[in-house]
Amino acid sequence: MNIACLHEKVVWKSNRQQHLERELRIFTIACGMLAAIPAFGQDQKLDPSCAELNDAFAATRSTAMYSEKLYDIDANGERKLQFEHRFNPDTEYHKRLEAAGWERYPRVNWALADEGGPKYTSCAFIAEEREGGVPVRHYSGTWRQKALQADTDIWFRADDKRFVRVERRFRDVEHAKSAFGLTSGTVLEVFDYDPLASAAPDGPFEDENWISRTWNGIASGLPGGNDDPTEK
Repeated sequence: MNIACLHEKVVWKSNRQQHLERELRIFTIACGMLAAIPAFGQDQKLDPSCAELNDAFAATRSTAMYSEKLYDIDANGERKLQFEHRFNPDTEYHKRLEAAGWERYPRVNWALADEGGPKYTSCAFIAEEREGGVPVRHYSGTWRQKALQADTDIWFRADDKRFVRVERRFRDVEHAKSAFGLTSGTVLEVFDYDPLASAAPDGPFEDENWISRTWNGIASGLPGGNDDPTEK
């Protein structure tokens, strides 16, 4: 997490509660402006076999507006929508399939590494392919985020390097099932760069106490805490 955003939280004093809404808007905009800037851990040594994949991850997360849908893949290969995310320049919108409304958070920084090491390791180029008539490059590798690890396949556009889809097969299947509600430990993320698909939803919103949810999400590094298997 960016230290500037932390400082903004620290300076909120009880005798300034009447200005809380204004302060929150300032905080949200500031974090949104930093969304295209890499967060901590970037000085860690990255796996050279993942250089092109790291570039693709950076290009994707630096995009001002995009959306993604995350599907649970069962043992028969059938997919079921679990989460939807929309990214605007300063805000992330998050919705579970079963939820009545959306949750929203200030957009947080992306990172190619964290305190546990690089996000991607042991990468291998598989093939040049096509997705929806668009040339893509297919890579495999190991994905890691904090304590989570998964074998992954990633398809990204050959021209602008942005992700098209990502499949992750969590190594700790039982944890993935219990923590994320998955059926087989496999998830598929599909990305969409149409501005209409990433437009801010009209609501309803579930974040009655947006401030506490915001800080819980940022502290964990995941929207809504640690119960979301989305690529970050």
